[in-house]
Amino acid sequence: MADVVIVEEKVSITVVDERLRQVRWGYFVLFGIIAIIFGALVLFYPGISTVFMVVLAAALLLVFGLYGIISGFMAPKGEKMAPIVLGIIGALIGAAGLVYPAAFGVSLVVLLGFLILLIGGLMIVFSIIEKDLPHRWLLFFLGLISVIFGIAFFYSPVVAAVGLTILLAIYFIITGVASIITGFQIRSLKKKAFGTSKTPR
Repeated sequence: MADVVIVEEKVSITVVDERLRQVRWGYFVLFGIIAIIFGALVLFYPGISTVFMVVLAAALLLVFGLYGIISGFMAPKGEKMAPIVLGIIGALIGAAGLVYPAAFGVSLVVLLGFLILLIGGLMIVFSIIEKDLPHRWLLFFLGLISVIFGIAFFYSPVVAAVGLTILLAIYFIITGVASIITGFQIRSLKKKAFGTSKTPR
């Protein structure tokens, strides 16, 4: 029985080594550098970045809408209506967003604010009703913060949009740093396992 266990361990280690051999650590580093650069640009130019994000969202909505229309016409009978209708709605909203990006951006922020406000309200209600819930004060606090943020979105949607853009920039920078660290950790593991960090083609 002991011999069988040893053989299984050797097999599993070999599989892990082969998977590690195929991992390209440079991709993690490259992605991290791109993410940090993108995050820094967004952080230093939040106004321009916000407009860019709004235009990009409208363009994607237009593309997905057109794709829905095309796929609807290519679908079998009885399955055409839903994708065509949704595609038309998406394409119209996307086109309107490209023509009126400011109004489109404000609408997105207001919609997001409404969702945050709704979720926050539900969290508060749930924390009050469920008296046996452990740490329900924390749920109440999170709900209260969400309600405050939701109200702030309605009060000043433009400032909220810029604030979201800055938070997105910080997220990309943190993700980029984590990706670079992961890449160099993989490089170190490959050197220890195989004596080289290069990946065979």
